[in-house]
Amino acid sequence: MPLENAKEKVYALFESLGISYTVADHPPMFTQQDNIKHKVEINAVIFKNLFLRNKNKSRYYLVSLPLEKKADLYALQALLGETRLSFGSEQDLKEKLGIQPGSVSLLNIIGVEKTDATLLIDRCIFNYERIGVHPNDNTATIIFDPKDLSRILDFYGASHRFIDIAGRCPGAESPVLKKEKAEGIKAALFDLDGTLANTVEDLASAANHALDAFGYPQRQAEDFKTLAGNGASIMLQKALPEEIRSSKQARELLPSFLEFYSRHCVDKTFAYPGVSELLKKLKREGIRLAVVTNKAQEMADIVIKHLYPRMFDAVFGQVKGIPLKPDPTSARMAMSMLGTLPGECIFVGDSGVDMKTAENCGALSIGVSWGFRQKDELEANGARHVVDSPDDILRIVESLSEATAPEF
Repeated sequence: MPLENAKEKVYALFESLGISYTVADHPPMFTQQDNIKHKVEINAVIFKNLFLRNKNKSRYYLVSLPLEKKADLYALQALLGETRLSFGSEQDLKEKLGIQPGSVSLLNIIGVEKTDATLLIDRCIFNYERIGVHPNDNTATIIFDPKDLSRILDFYGASHRFIDIAGRCPGAESPVLKKEKAEGIKAALFDLDGTLANTVEDLASAANHALDAFGYPQRQAEDFKTLAGNGASIMLQKALPEEIRSSKQARELLPSFLEFYSRHCVDKTFAYPGVSELLKKLKREGIRLAVVTNKAQEMADIVIKHLYPRMFDAVFGQVKGIPLKPDPTSARMAMSMLGTLPGECIFVGDSGVDMKTAENCGALSIGVSWGFRQKDELEANGARHVVDSPDDILRIVESLSEATAPEF
């Protein structure tokens, strides 16, 4: 049941802060199915809420995300640095937020004098002109522009974070999707293997070391230009003889590969000509830089530190709980850290996986011809540009920055 006068308190707050809103009254909504039933009438992107706690119940989170989006708790665990997340109990709701099940809302912070629960809001909330949430009462939905949300949270001094939650948000089909255009390029995301560095010899040495240790035939170094790109486990699986190829066999090889590669990942690896100069020029133009790779985080850090010290603002490698490219999660996390919108980013890579990653995260895709894959693979996977030299990337960025509102 709702708090006494809960929605009236919310309406009063909006009015005191000068925030425009409308209200849709409806029967009590307790489930997502109830929300879906009323969504068309409300004509806004409805945000659902999950009340979570960590393993030892020392931290609580109120997570708000679009109704249609599925929350991956494993990805959230990795993002928050928690070993385990589970749903809070009815008693937890009463103690931490003073509410009953069915009234959970990102506005629960209103009227709560003190709580140690942290509000986590999917950053895609700013993609929409209107969102709908319960005003701490499940018999109504309050509809407002999400740009006003920070004013509410700041007014209460609420502990909150905007985060990039893995999964697909309501997109172009939404009638309330904002139509804003980016104003030039502000960030560049780069793949690592085959884009920034030729790593094939060291990848091959480590993989062949693991294959040989288990009595399997070794592969030619050139083979790894097509085997690499989807993470070490899949690369090893593809490297196995076809008749015994399986994910189980690959998992057996993985520790041997990682142990060897961690000690030899920069023995023969080298930066592609002209890339370092490109990165320096981009930085001078005020463009922020990040690496987004399916290479294990530890190895990615070693390679970048060796070849491009102090060049990148962030490096996002493979970590447990975060899906591999072409899932857009790591790219969106990079954008979040760099403080940029998808339309303000380029994504540079040498494979179809990279081009799909760019498409999935909303960045402009630029394929490079000097890497591991062929031009036709890049074009077949939606590359908006394919370049033959690092200088070509700079020219693309400069041309986009000169435009007032480039459309990708």
